Amino acid sequence: MGFGVLNKLLSQFSLEKFPEYWEKYTYPNPNLKETLDTFIRYRNGVAHGGDISSEEKITQSVYLKCRTLVGDLMYAMHDRFMTPFSELCTQWEMTYKYIWYMTDKDFTIKYINRGL
Repeated sequence: MGFGVLNKLLSQFSLEKFPEYWEKYTYPNPNLKETLDTFIRYRNGVAHGGDISSEEKITQSVYLKCRTLVGDLMYAMHDRFMTPFSELCTQWEMTYKYIWYMTDKDFTIKYINRGL
Protein backbone atom coordinates (compact mmCIF):
# COMPACT_ATOMS: atom_id res chain seq x y z
CA MET A 1 0.00 0.00 0.00
CA GLY A 2 1.19 3.46 -0.76
CA PHE A 3 1.74 6.43 1.52
CA GLY A 4 -1.73 7.88 0.87
CA VAL A 5 -3.50 4.56 1.43
CA LEU A 6 -1.55 3.99 4.65
CA ASN A 7 -2.56 7.39 6.01
CA LYS A 8 -6.16 6.90 4.88
CA LEU A 9 -6.29 3.63 6.82
CA LEU A 10 -4.93 5.33 9.94
CA SER A 11 -7.40 8.18 9.48
CA GLN A 12 -10.34 5.76 9.29
CA PHE A 13 -9.35 4.42 12.71
CA SER A 14 -8.86 7.97 14.05
CA LEU A 15 -5.15 7.39 14.52
CA GLU A 16 -2.26 9.74 13.91
CA LYS A 17 -1.13 9.82 10.28
CA PHE A 18 2.48 9.40 9.21
CA PRO A 19 4.15 12.67 8.20
CA GLU A 20 6.18 12.72 5.00
CA TYR A 21 9.30 13.40 7.04
CA TRP A 22 9.19 10.77 9.79
CA GLU A 23 11.96 9.73 12.18
CA LYS A 24 15.00 8.69 10.11
CA TYR A 25 13.15 9.25 6.84
CA THR A 26 14.17 12.90 6.69
CA TYR A 27 16.88 14.96 5.02
CA PRO A 28 19.50 13.95 3.85
CA ASN A 29 17.76 10.58 3.35
CA PRO A 30 14.68 10.31 1.13
CA ASN A 31 11.46 11.07 2.98
CA LEU A 32 8.99 8.36 3.98
CA LYS A 33 6.70 8.94 0.99
CA GLU A 34 9.56 8.61 -1.52
CA THR A 35 11.02 5.59 0.27
CA LEU A 36 7.65 3.83 0.35
CA ASP A 37 7.02 4.62 -3.33
CA THR A 38 10.43 3.17 -4.24
CA PHE A 39 9.74 0.05 -2.19
CA ILE A 40 6.38 -0.46 -3.91
CA ARG A 41 7.99 -0.02 -7.33
CA TYR A 42 10.53 -2.74 -6.47
CA ARG A 43 7.87 -5.00 -4.98
CA ASN A 44 5.53 -4.68 -7.93
CA GLY A 45 8.35 -5.17 -10.40
CA VAL A 46 9.37 -8.43 -8.75
CA ALA A 47 5.88 -9.71 -7.90
CA HIS A 48 4.34 -9.02 -11.30
CA GLY A 49 7.37 -9.82 -13.45
CA GLY A 50 7.72 -6.25 -14.60
CA ASP A 51 10.86 -4.67 -15.99
CA ILE A 52 13.36 -3.55 -13.43
CA SER A 53 15.81 -1.19 -15.07
CA SER A 54 19.51 -1.87 -14.68
CA GLU A 55 19.88 0.95 -12.15
CA GLU A 56 17.15 -0.61 -9.99
CA LYS A 57 18.69 -4.04 -9.53
CA ILE A 58 17.95 -5.47 -6.15
CA THR A 59 21.23 -5.58 -4.29
CA GLN A 60 21.93 -6.41 -0.66
CA SER A 61 21.77 -2.71 0.28
CA VAL A 62 18.40 -2.26 -1.47
CA TYR A 63 17.11 -5.37 0.31
CA LEU A 64 18.29 -4.05 3.71
CA LYS A 65 16.65 -0.65 3.09
CA CYS A 66 13.35 -2.32 2.18
CA ARG A 67 13.52 -4.72 5.11
CA THR A 68 14.23 -1.83 7.50
CA LEU A 69 11.35 0.20 6.05
CA VAL A 70 8.87 -2.66 6.46
CA GLY A 71 10.07 -3.34 10.01
CA ASP A 72 9.87 0.34 10.99
CA LEU A 73 6.35 0.66 9.60
CA MET A 74 5.14 -2.57 11.21
CA TYR A 75 6.33 -1.53 14.66
CA ALA A 76 4.96 1.99 14.22
CA MET A 77 1.57 0.67 13.08
CA HIS A 78 1.49 -1.74 16.03
CA ASP A 79 2.21 1.11 18.43
CA ARG A 80 -0.42 3.35 16.86
CA PHE A 81 -3.09 0.67 17.12
CA MET A 82 -2.15 -0.69 20.54
CA THR A 83 -1.38 2.51 22.50
CA PRO A 84 -5.02 3.71 22.66
CA PHE A 85 -6.10 0.19 23.62
CA SER A 86 -3.56 -0.10 26.46
CA GLU A 87 -4.52 3.39 27.71
CA LEU A 88 -8.17 2.32 27.72
CA CYS A 89 -7.32 -0.85 29.67
CA THR A 90 -5.36 1.18 32.22
CA GLN A 91 -8.29 3.57 32.66
CA TRP A 92 -10.69 0.65 33.03
CA GLU A 93 -8.44 -1.02 35.61
CA MET A 94 -8.18 2.18 37.66
CA THR A 95 -11.96 2.65 37.52
CA TYR A 96 -12.56 -0.95 38.55
CA LYS A 97 -10.17 -0.63 41.51
CA TYR A 98 -11.83 2.62 42.60
CA ILE A 99 -15.32 1.06 42.43
CA TRP A 100 -14.07 -1.97 44.36
CA TYR A 101 -12.54 0.29 47.00
CA MET A 102 -15.65 2.45 47.34
CA THR A 103 -18.04 -0.51 47.63
CA ASP A 104 -16.13 -2.23 50.40
CA LYS A 105 -13.65 0.17 52.00
CA ASP A 106 -13.18 -1.86 55.18
CA PHE A 107 -12.38 -5.08 53.33
CA THR A 108 -10.06 -3.27 50.90
CA ILE A 109 -8.15 -1.52 53.70
CA LYS A 110 -7.71 -4.83 55.55
CA TYR A 111 -6.65 -6.50 52.29
CA ILE A 112 -4.07 -3.79 51.56
CA ASN A 113 -2.78 -3.71 55.16
CA ARG A 114 -2.12 -7.45 55.09
CA GLY A 115 0.02 -6.96 52.00
CA LEU A 116 -2.03 -9.33 49.89
